[in-house]
Amino acid sequence: MSKSWKRSQREALGMNTPTTEREYDLLVVLADIVDATPVCQRTAAMLALLAEVRAAQAAHPEGGGQ
Repeated sequence: MSKSWKRSQREALGMNTPTTEREYDLLVVLADIVDATPVCQRTAAMLALLAEVRAAQAAHPEGGGQ
């Protein structure tokens, strides 16, 4: 049986607890903000969030509201 899109997204983001669609959307918005921040101003935490969210999106580009 294949995994649901949401479960795959949670796993890609390293989350063990259920994520609502709203929470996922907020993570994507944060990643977009980080992406718009000049590279020289990004913190390690910002870079980690950006990498995790983009990996989750790449895992299922057709899924969710993306």
